[in-house]
Amino acid sequence: MAVWRKILVSGSNAHVAAITASVTGTPTDKSEVIFRDTTTGRFFSTGSIFFTASNGNQLFLDKTGLTAFNISASGTPDDVLTDSQVLFRNPNSTGIEATSSLFFNSSDQLEFSSSQGAGVFSGSFTGDGSGLTGVIGTLENSLVGANGIASSSGAIFSYNGTKEVQITVATASNGGLEFQNQGLRLASTLAHQGLYFSGTGTDNFTSMSIALTPGGTSGLTTGSDELAIDSSVAGDGLTFSNGVINIGLAGNSGLSVAADELRLANGLPGDGLEYATANSVLQVDPTFAVTSSNRVIFRTGSNNLTLAATSTPDNIEVNGDGFSARLIDNPTFTYDLNTTLTGDFTFQNDVNVEGNFTVSGTLTSASIETENLNVADQFVLVNSGSTGNDGGFVVQTGANDTGAFLFYDGLNKRWGVSDNGIQVSDTTHMITASGHAALVTTTITNTSESVLITETPLFGTAATNRSGQLHITTVALPNESSVFIYA
Repeated sequence: MAVWRKILVSGSNAHVAAITASVTGTPTDKSEVIFRDTTTGRFFSTGSIFFTASNGNQLFLDKTGLTAFNISASGTPDDVLTDSQVLFRNPNSTGIEATSSLFFNSSDQLEFSSSQGAGVFSGSFTGDGSGLTGVIGTLENSLVGANGIASSSGAIFSYNGTKEVQITVATASNGGLEFQNQGLRLASTLAHQGLYFSGTGTDNFTSMSIALTPGGTSGLTTGSDELAIDSSVAGDGLTFSNGVINIGLAGNSGLSVAADELRLANGLPGDGLEYATANSVLQVDPTFAVTSSNRVIFRTGSNNLTLAATSTPDNIEVNGDGFSARLIDNPTFTYDLNTTLTGDFTFQNDVNVEGNFTVSGTLTSASIETENLNVADQFVLVNSGSTGNDGGFVVQTGANDTGAFLFYDGLNKRWGVSDNGIQVSDTTHMITASGHAALVTTTITNTSESVLITETPLFGTAATNRSGQLHITTVALPNESSVFIYA
């Protein structure tokens, strides 16, 4: 019988009537002991009682903070291991204590370990002296000053280790150097006429630059670490290259430079124009001029187009299905598209419909070839004109008209999927049929466990087709699983 069953997840409490182990084994070293609470039936561990693999798997206590006044040892080791800590008996508390730093070393000698903390030692000492502090001695060879080195008193620097002496760097009064924040740097007065410190910050003296007119109006630049004329000196219509300013002409400007002078281009006169005087005077070319005797007829070749004209007796005449006019009189014609188009149309290129697109007739077939089909609506309605209760989507996977379905089973009232061997022409699908499977659905609820297990799953019409659905409750008790499956 299908019912709601709790799924145990990591970290949750398990409520089971009995546990049967198919494989048992010998406890290993420090295997933790498990106990069963006879009141609740739950299993737990103390966290301090363990098995030991030695001496016949005996029990021992760990991490208990046990205090003992008398300790008896049945055996002692032959050798003291490296870094074995020294134990002492406290005469006041009669307890056993260990120092924080006194250990045996690999040579079976006592030593204070710096990695375990500082120690205090009195008496003679033999060693390299590393880690010692507060030791005062006299140098075998004294330190003396050299050029540019002085003592805090200003005298010649000398140090033999018997007293504290501060070392300073001596600078000349006009040496261009000064101290700032206990460091040596260039003097702020070093930058003078036309020079400034260009480092970031108000007291950065890492680089020096030439000072130019603010805003770049000097026409100079320091690009590539050299002083040069700035390219900004070239204004509208001028270009600057390799120190030379030139007039910048567009390729279709109608201007040219000849003999270092600006003039109209030779190719400026087009159809109907010519130079009367070379590069200075333009006139109409009479071989191209339109006269009053020339007329042009405008007609429409389709009923889907309409033609209108500004009709005046002087320049426009009605001529059959069109108009004729003299172009010299500047006639105006307007073409328009009828709101209702007749006849068949074939669009060989892209067609963009910015408004609503309505098909009143029957769309017998549609083949859409696109990488991405973008649908602006929130929901896509399918099966609106069919009599069956099944519907969904199909992906064709084979040349023999087979595919994989995502469908809704109207008979069992549940969503399902299929493998890729179903005929794409099939219109009826059941989640229990061969090659089909029901989708696993998850219901998020704040219902308590006692009420949740009595509810009917959301999808399916009978227990046989409701299996596999999940319930997840958000009000599970601490350490209790919140996942239930209907099975």
